Amino acid sequence: MNNYFQKVTLTAILSLVALCISCEPRKQKDVAIEKSTVLKPISTDSTQQNRQGTSDTIYSSETVKILGDTTSAKHKIDYAYVKFEPFIGFSDFKVDAVYEGKHVPLDYKSNPIAKEFKTIITETYNKEGVNFGGHYTFVKWGCGSACQSSAIVDVRTGKVYEGPGAAQGYSFEKDSRMLLVNPPEDNGFFADCAYCHPEIYIWNEQTKAFEQRLPILD
Repeated sequence: MNNYFQKVTLTAILSLVALCISCEPRKQKDVAIEKSTVLKPISTDSTQQNRQGTSDTIYSSETVKILGDTTSAKHKIDYAYVKFEPFIGFSDFKVDAVYEGKHVPLDYKSNPIAKEFKTIITETYNKEGVNFGGHYTFVKWGCGSACQSSAIVDVRTGKVYEGPGAAQGYSFEKDSRMLLVNPPEDNGFFADCAYCHPEIYIWNEQTKAFEQRLPILD
């Protein structure tokens, strides 16, 4: 059974690791401890960004990596990383064709955010053209620490529609209606923080809105 965020697995592993660390001697062989020079904090949280150097790998598997400090008697867990296992992909929501016709002027009256964020929306629209869903321009901008907002513009009508918020950015393709919010790092792992979990949204062409897609669990 695919567990999209693997929260149950991670919670169980964290509890097990904490128990093993607190009850077993430092040289116990059940939990492998090795220096990690690859995984580094990927969260935009300022506390994580300010930490220096690399952490030790306290636990590692194909789906979970737990990093922390093993230099003291009390092993401290700093970060937990989970492997992102998407149950659907961009190719599942391919559009029939990518629009190559004329891009009409922006309709700033179509949505309040079109006027509120006029500069970034206009600049992205003029610069990138179609970059999402076959005939839309996807626009994103920062709204504070670990915060991004988004919108899309229909190049055929100029109408602006609001998109979902994010903390770790977006991933999208010009010929797909799927939007990945908070995409994982290149190694496929994401930091297990409250706002770091990847989320999948699908653009509904009929309702003109993004709909979050969740896995169907057995």
